[in-house]
Amino acid sequence: MVCLLLVAMFGVVSTGFAYDPKQIDRNVAAGLQEFDKVVKNSDEVIAASVGIVICPKIGKVGLGIGVEKGNCALQIDGKTVEYWRASGASLGLTAGIQSAGLVVAFTDQAALDKFRASDRGWSFGVDGSIAVATVGANGTVNVAEFKKPVYAFSFSPKGLMADLSLNTSTFKRIGTEEDVAKYEDPFHRFVATANVQGRVKSGGAETIQMTIDIDNWVTIAQIEAAQTMIRDKGTAEASMTIAEMPTLGTIKQGGKRLPIQYARALQMSDDTYRVLLATSEPMGFSWAKQADDTLTIFQLDLDSKRLGTGVMQINPELGWDDKRNGITVKQQNIKPIELSSVSYKKIE
Repeated sequence: MVCLLLVAMFGVVSTGFAYDPKQIDRNVAAGLQEFDKVVKNSDEVIAASVGIVICPKIGKVGLGIGVEKGNCALQIDGKTVEYWRASGASLGLTAGIQSAGLVVAFTDQAALDKFRASDRGWSFGVDGSIAVATVGANGTVNVAEFKKPVYAFSFSPKGLMADLSLNTSTFKRIGTEEDVAKYEDPFHRFVATANVQGRVKSGGAETIQMTIDIDNWVTIAQIEAAQTMIRDKGTAEASMTIAEMPTLGTIKQGGKRLPIQYARALQMSDDTYRVLLATSEPMGFSWAKQADDTLTIFQLDLDSKRLGTGVMQINPELGWDDKRNGITVKQQNIKPIELSSVSYKKIE
């Protein structure tokens, strides 16, 4: 019942992490945008890599002064899987630069595996060699000439920095895949109310009130499994995959308790979130015929005060949002049920 990340979201006490994953995520997003400005074909660099480490804001750089440390994220296929900290690097001795970004691109799977397997910390120059990338006159990198297992890009608003040295730098893991999944946990309990007009046999309205308790959120492995099935097999196969996932919480509706097999919070902006939930158990409404292999999807949209609205969709078509790395839904046969009020309640 205790959720450390709840108190982080609402500013009650410390998150319990020795670092702030939410801040790292924000910085990483901004750092990738800056990287894209400096390296015009940054998408090709990322596509040619099996994994990249993004250190968006690392240390202080001044004339003759090396970098102290900076927090980083390891991304594979566009998803953050671990958090790391870099220390001891020299990111270019250019006067007037207060901070610099660093992208380390692994083009070889064995090199990436060795990097991730190091619990004591990874030191370039000791554990692996690294090549400093350069851009051409048109601001692009010749990806076809990538021959080394690891390439480094150091950049600032002034452009790519050529005088980079990572031989004395050390990267140490500070957050695991479990931490990444856990940090996507800004809530725990929701109360949702729907006034369903013309959906009952009498033709009148049916008021539905549900209490949603989330004990755990989907893991990275479960997210990847859902993504693969949606892209490769379609809605029916993906629904069966999600239905077979472990129970992450319950939906209480009347005297019924329905299992939640998929639960994830997606950050839509600095202050708003979308929570996606799925249950494979039929909701039991007389007007909704639900097969065993279909899902009911809840989409809850919450504002900065953790209040909002939502929709409940039965047997929707599932898609995938690459930008936010999450499920999208499109109603097929049954009109979505609007949730007129959704509220979050903290559980002590």
